[in-house]
Amino acid sequence: MPHALFSHNPEYCIDIIHAHKPAFTPRVAFILGSGLGALADQIEDAVAISYEKLPGFPVSTVHGHAGELVLGHLAGVPVACMKGRGHFYEGRGMAVMTDAIRTLKLLGCEVLFCTNAARISASGSGAG
Repeated sequence: MPHALFSHNPEYCIDIIHAHKPAFTPRVAFILGSGLGALADQIEDAVAISYEKLPGFPVSTVHGHAGELVLGHLAGVPVACMKGRGHFYEGRGMAVMTDAIRTLKLLGCEVLFCTNAARISASGSGAG
């Protein structure tokens, strides 16, 4: 049965995560936007889990978003790295990421870094 704040059961996702990487407790989470998936390649002792195996995690339709959770250590820190994310414009509502983020919090993540690729379309605007 889903938790009151979730559309899916976060404990079930945590069980799946621990089946792939037993007793792992990440402290930092990353949500990587387009072009930043290579950061996950730097994770040591990495285990990747497809979002398709994690109920409530968003399977993205955006090119370049791998759609997997990578667990391991980055500079000695236990991390959970989301390679790709869901988007409101994909038609799944504004809460498309809430189950995944709440699951990461319950898993032990204390810090969340969200990244994205952005640009400006105003003429005459420089970089930065």
